[in-house]
Amino acid sequence: VSQSRYEGIWNKLYEFPSVESGEKFTPSQISSLFANDILKGKQAFKIVPCHQAKHQLTHQTIYAVFWRIEAKQLFFQEDKKCIKIPMEKLSAYAMPRLLDRFIHTILL
Repeated sequence: VSQSRYEGIWNKLYEFPSVESGEKFTPSQISSLFANDILKGKQAFKIVPCHQAKHQLTHQTIYAVFWRIEAKQLFFQEDKKCIKIPMEKLSAYAMPRLLDRFIHTILL
Protein backbone atom coordinates (compact mmCIF):
# COMPACT_ATOMS: atom_id res chain seq x y z
CA VAL A 1 0.00 0.00 0.00
CA SER A 2 1.00 3.65 -0.24
CA GLN A 3 -0.47 6.90 1.01
CA SER A 4 -2.83 8.55 -1.43
CA ARG A 5 -1.33 11.14 -3.75
CA TYR A 6 -4.66 12.98 -3.92
CA GLU A 7 -5.88 15.98 -1.93
CA GLY A 8 -9.26 16.45 -0.30
CA ILE A 9 -11.12 13.46 1.10
CA TRP A 10 -8.47 11.01 -0.17
CA ASN A 11 -5.60 12.82 1.58
CA LYS A 12 -3.65 10.62 4.07
CA LEU A 13 -5.64 7.50 3.18
CA TYR A 14 -3.82 4.38 2.02
CA GLU A 15 -4.42 2.72 -1.33
CA PHE A 16 -3.20 -0.15 -3.46
CA PRO A 17 -1.11 0.62 -6.55
CA SER A 18 -3.66 1.80 -9.09
CA VAL A 19 -4.22 2.89 -12.66
CA GLU A 20 -7.08 5.20 -13.63
CA SER A 21 -8.65 5.14 -17.06
CA GLY A 22 -11.93 5.66 -18.84
CA GLU A 23 -11.45 2.34 -20.62
CA LYS A 24 -11.10 -1.29 -19.56
CA PHE A 25 -7.64 -2.84 -19.63
CA THR A 26 -6.71 -6.33 -20.79
CA PRO A 27 -4.56 -8.50 -18.52
CA SER A 28 -1.54 -7.91 -20.79
CA GLN A 29 -2.03 -4.12 -20.62
CA ILE A 30 -2.27 -4.22 -16.81
CA SER A 31 0.83 -6.45 -16.64
CA SER A 32 2.77 -4.02 -18.82
CA LEU A 33 1.69 -0.95 -16.81
CA PHE A 34 2.49 -2.67 -13.53
CA ALA A 35 5.89 -3.86 -14.74
CA ASN A 36 6.90 -0.48 -16.22
CA ASP A 37 5.36 1.99 -13.77
CA ILE A 38 5.33 0.32 -10.37
CA LEU A 39 7.88 -2.46 -10.13
CA LYS A 40 11.63 -2.01 -9.83
CA GLY A 41 13.51 -3.86 -12.57
CA LYS A 42 12.44 -7.06 -14.28
CA GLN A 43 10.48 -9.42 -12.06
CA ALA A 44 8.45 -12.56 -12.63
CA PHE A 45 4.78 -12.17 -11.74
CA LYS A 46 1.34 -13.20 -12.90
CA ILE A 47 -1.69 -10.92 -12.87
CA VAL A 48 -5.23 -12.28 -12.47
CA PRO A 49 -8.58 -10.44 -12.43
CA CYS A 50 -9.99 -10.74 -8.92
CA HIS A 51 -13.08 -8.56 -8.39
CA GLN A 52 -15.19 -5.80 -9.95
CA ALA A 53 -17.16 -3.16 -8.05
CA LYS A 54 -19.28 -0.11 -8.71
CA HIS A 55 -18.84 2.69 -6.18
CA GLN A 56 -21.01 5.79 -6.15
CA LEU A 57 -19.56 9.11 -4.99
CA THR A 58 -21.61 12.28 -4.88
CA HIS A 59 -20.00 13.63 -8.05
CA GLN A 60 -19.00 10.48 -9.98
CA THR A 61 -19.36 6.74 -10.32
CA ILE A 62 -16.26 4.58 -10.03
CA TYR A 63 -16.16 1.24 -11.84
CA ALA A 64 -13.24 -0.56 -10.21
CA VAL A 65 -11.51 -3.73 -11.33
CA PHE A 66 -9.21 -5.37 -8.80
CA TRP A 67 -6.33 -7.53 -10.01
CA ARG A 68 -4.38 -10.02 -7.91
CA ILE A 69 -0.61 -10.06 -8.41
CA GLU A 70 0.97 -13.47 -7.91
CA ALA A 71 4.72 -13.48 -7.29
CA LYS A 72 7.29 -14.93 -4.93
CA GLN A 73 8.50 -11.44 -4.07
CA LEU A 74 7.94 -7.92 -5.41
CA PHE A 75 10.25 -4.91 -5.37
CA PHE A 76 8.64 -1.51 -5.94
CA GLN A 77 10.15 1.64 -7.41
CA GLU A 78 11.29 3.92 -4.59
CA ASP A 79 9.23 6.89 -5.82
CA LYS A 80 6.03 4.84 -5.38
CA LYS A 81 6.65 4.75 -1.62
CA CYS A 82 4.88 1.40 -1.31
CA ILE A 83 5.05 -0.54 1.91
CA LYS A 84 4.39 -4.25 2.26
CA ILE A 85 2.05 -5.25 5.04
CA PRO A 86 0.55 -8.63 5.95
CA MET A 87 -3.04 -9.08 4.76
CA GLU A 88 -4.30 -9.58 8.30
CA LYS A 89 -3.05 -6.06 9.19
CA LEU A 90 -4.71 -4.24 6.27
CA SER A 91 -7.66 -3.17 8.42
CA ALA A 92 -5.29 -1.12 10.61
CA TYR A 93 -4.72 1.32 7.71
CA ALA A 94 -7.24 4.04 6.83
CA MET A 95 -8.46 3.40 3.28
CA PRO A 96 -11.17 4.74 0.99
CA ARG A 97 -14.54 3.00 1.46
CA LEU A 98 -14.22 1.17 -1.88
CA LEU A 99 -10.98 -0.51 -0.78
CA ASP A 100 -12.28 -1.13 2.72
CA ARG A 101 -15.27 -3.03 1.32
CA PHE A 102 -13.02 -5.02 -1.01
CA ILE A 103 -10.68 -5.99 1.83
CA HIS A 104 -13.44 -7.07 4.19
CA THR A 105 -15.61 -8.91 1.66
CA ILE A 106 -13.01 -10.46 -0.64
CA LEU A 107 -9.63 -10.66 1.08
CA LEU A 108 -10.36 -11.24 4.78
